[in-house]
Amino acid sequence: MNGALDEARVLLRQGLLEPASAALARVPADAPLADRAAAALLAGNVDYERGHYADARDRWLSAQSLYGQAGAGEESTRVVVANLALADQRLLRQLELSGQVGTLRWELAGALLLAAAAVAVAYRISRTSSSTGERAR
Repeated sequence: MNGALDEARVLLRQGLLEPASAALARVPADAPLADRAAAALLAGNVDYERGHYADARDRWLSAQSLYGQAGAGEESTRVVVANLALADQRLLRQLELSGQVGTLRWELAGALLLAAAAVAVAYRISRTSSSTGERAR
């Protein structure tokens, strides 16, 4: 087993994302496929914890591919598939929220336009009233 992977796992359990990323960066590019797959899986976990769900999904897809190439057991791919489902849920939620934010922006813009129109009408009425009052004198 790769010492950098073990270290990254421990650091992730402690919530230490930066040191875990640094440990994962020490996994050699020519490491065995299973180690590279585990590194991709853990890097995806780091991205997920940072709220970078699309990046996490990309890393987990990479891990899934590497595990497949390595002929890894079903348990490894099951973990990746479960993580992918979590990322998909978060991404979908972000899309839903961004749609709601967009709707709120349009509603706010409409309210501001109505307020501006009301101010303009009130200004005209006050100008008309003041000029009518001046003529009456």
